[in-house]
Amino acid sequence: MAIYVAASLIINPGDKVMVSEPSYAFANMMFESLGAELVRIDIDDNGMLTDMVEDLLSKHAIKLLYVIPHHHHPTTVTMSEERRRHLLTLIRDYKLAVIEDDYDYDFQFQYDPYLPLASGNHEGNIIYIGSLSKVLGTPFRLGYLVAPEKFVHAAAKKRMLIDLRGDVFTEQVVSGFIENGNLTRLIQKANRLYRGRCFFLADLLTNQLGEEVTFTKPSGGMAIWVKLNPNLPLAKVVEKSSAMGLKISGTIYSQGFNAKYNAFRFGYASLQEDQLEKSVQILRTAIEKLR
Repeated sequence: MAIYVAASLIINPGDKVMVSEPSYAFANMMFESLGAELVRIDIDDNGMLTDMVEDLLSKHAIKLLYVIPHHHHPTTVTMSEERRRHLLTLIRDYKLAVIEDDYDYDFQFQYDPYLPLASGNHEGNIIYIGSLSKVLGTPFRLGYLVAPEKFVHAAAKKRMLIDLRGDVFTEQVVSGFIENGNLTRLIQKANRLYRGRCFFLADLLTNQLGEEVTFTKPSGGMAIWVKLNPNLPLAKVVEKSSAMGLKISGTIYSQGFNAKYNAFRFGYASLQEDQLEKSVQILRTAIEKLR
């Protein structure tokens, strides 16, 4: 809702919106539902290609940039410090409106995370969006938006048209968690739990599918971006796995089963170790049937 509300206050039908390629599919759907034209920016292991951003900004009127610099969705990569500095310079120079989606900032296993882009000098151009749902669990659908005061007031009015009063009970409960320190303890506990599941899944993938898949073990977040070997088309792996009870939604990043990315996002946060082990076993069996 925060992404939708923010975007609806910025863009009009026909406006161009920059997104990464691939990107969070539901955000793309929101922008397109508002009549935007998507301009796609490639990413690599260091995040969005900011040189490409600069080139396109010099040639086109871009109304909005949607960026996930920390644990990019779906690929999990984190934007490098050099590219963050470059992007902040572009944001200032072009007075570019930006939605920074930082959905799982709290989950970092190996070192302190980079500060958000919004913590730098952006001259009020960045709308920062985060979520508490990843810490508190699926029933707590609660996010937040940080922006200049006038924008926040406009967003609040817009939100009332969608949901007049919101979930006051949940908001009060979470407010209490923040005030008494329980939220900090929950974040620390979740980090330990997710770290263990992440490393457990990485070991499973390496030991059982080491010759069939490649991946970079993330330093945080909630998922691993698993790349299949070229001789294992994602569509066929999805079909075989689904028949055995393992649903893979990697094709959400493409049209139907014609997956451009021969990869999928393997989420570990909500799965116990036995469930992760069973999932990898099914995936291995599905792959063996395709050989």
